[in-house]
Amino acid sequence: MAQNLDTNRYREMLDKERARMQHQMRATEIKESQSDALSELSDYDDHPADVANETFEREKERTLRGTARATLDRIEAALGKMERGTYGLCDICGKAIPPGRLDAVPYATLCVKCQADVEGP
Repeated sequence: MAQNLDTNRYREMLDKERARMQHQMRATEIKESQSDALSELSDYDDHPADVANETFEREKERTLRGTARATLDRIEAALGKMERGTYGLCDICGKAIPPGRLDAVPYATLCVKCQADVEGP
């Protein structure tokens, strides 16, 4: 770490965010099938709007789970960087990530400039 960061504080932030993402994943468990979710034996007699609504909800849950999983992966990577002593350093340029950025996104791996370069115009 090229800067004096309070890693204990950032570890606490990461642990809280990890718990929040794990809770979100549990809360969005995807049901086995649309029929199970609709408590019907068959989709045959369902109104198309009911099926469309259920499909939308399932896709929303799947997206939320995917986002939570990706965030969990980034949190684990940040904790790994803490163990290796590279937490707070940009993965591209190697410069220190400003503490304000880490306060907002404690699992950030890029400095503001490199993040902007990656995202493009």
